Amino acid sequence: MRSLYKHKLEENNFAIYHKRFQVPTYKFFNISEEGKSQKIELLTDELSILYDKTEQSAIVSKNAFTIDQFGNPSPPEAILLKGIMSEKRISELLPLDYKIN
Repeated sequence: MRSLYKHKLEENNFAIYHKRFQVPTYKFFNISEEGKSQKIELLTDELSILYDKTEQSAIVSKNAFTIDQFGNPSPPEAILLKGIMSEKRISELLPLDYKIN
């Protein structure tokens, strides 16, 4: 999600697929700035994402959402991640208000 926020999907080895065919990276994303966040709208219900030619995931969203500089989506229920991306996010998750003492 941080790569999407920074518009660096290709540079970070992400490829986007729609209905099993690779498509231009940002073809199905409508991205605009909203304060310090990026407002994201998917122009289709689901996109497949391949990272580093080995890790497969998918992103599903019917409503627009924003991503902050740390890659956190808001509102969280507006987006569904499947595959490796969802597994990694859950395993590495800390509360958004977590502070080191």
